[in-house]
Amino acid sequence: MSNALDIRELEFTPYSLKESEEYMNTSQLEHFRNILMGWKQALMEQVDETVSHMQSDQGNLADPNDAATREKFNGSRYQRARRKYYSSTISLRR
Repeated sequence: MSNALDIRELEFTPYSLKESEEYMNTSQLEHFRNILMGWKQALMEQVDETVSHMQSDQGNLADPNDAATREKFNGSRYQRARRKYYSSTISLRR
């Protein structure tokens, strides 16, 4: 039902450490910056999709009860996506 972003599913190439290379040198910083920018792009695409979905649903409601039900559903969906995101970031820290 939800296509929430799971950062564990984002693929990236691990950095290949070269012999006698300083930790977090320019090459490593660029590599990790590219990974983070990719994750940011994926998150922004999901945000755009969510906002678009929420905006398109606003005008199709027959009465205030329908609007309230839709509002509750959207809030629940947002909370599920948030929980999934936080649980995936917590598992990555272990």
